[in-house]
Amino acid sequence: MIYRAVAGGIVVFWLAMTALFLRTELYPERRAAWLEIPPAQVLDLLFLHQENSELFIHSGGTPLGVLHVVPRIPEDGLRHLDLRGDFLLRIPGMESQRAYFGFSFQMESDNRLRGLDIDLSLRRPAFRIAIHIDPVGRSYHSQTFEGDTLAAKHSGTFDSLLAEPALESFGIGPEQIQARASQLLSNAPELTARTGELRMGGEKIAVFFLIIKNGESGEIRIAVNQIGRVLRVDTPFDIRLLAQGLDR
Repeated sequence: MIYRAVAGGIVVFWLAMTALFLRTELYPERRAAWLEIPPAQVLDLLFLHQENSELFIHSGGTPLGVLHVVPRIPEDGLRHLDLRGDFLLRIPGMESQRAYFGFSFQMESDNRLRGLDIDLSLRRPAFRIAIHIDPVGRSYHSQTFEGDTLAAKHSGTFDSLLAEPALESFGIGPEQIQARASQLLSNAPELTARTGELRMGGEKIAVFFLIIKNGESGEIRIAVNQIGRVLRVDTPFDIRLLAQGLDR
């Protein structure tokens, strides 16, 4: 019975999407309004199929690294969106090397954030930092490793972090942080979604675009195909992420 309900939901979903694409082709003068769809619908698509994505990071045509996008729903029932990979890190005065990263977002079914894990590491010198953020409990926990040795660890709340005395030595106090946070919230990025097309192997394919727009830094466009696989990410910087075989 559950299987039939899920199968029926998928059929209805794809019929609606097919109708949308046909309607935009039959009535192109109304295309702008019809192309828009709820952003949550695209996010739901990632977790409906739980397809992994592999994107190659480029800057000005030069390959820099790779990003793996892994949506999953494990036994805890939360939505986990894992982003992990590596990129070529260039720091003036230092030898270029690979930096490795991992971000794991834990979300409710309505995409409210329940937790965030961040993992960053280098090989030369051997260094790693792991951070867990609990937005519900307004707390954090971090560990820093040098080689295999635990060098430092910290735990606390967001409120205690704002009152950290070490920040005062840099001229940063709670008032400045709160003012900056209020400014960021008042200029929060706008998230929209629409249908569109990309080319792969010389052929057009239908996709959904998630668009994150910020008045100060431009917009990020994320292309997702009909089975929830991320194919392309365009940024306002000189960085682009592309799936294998996608036409540039």
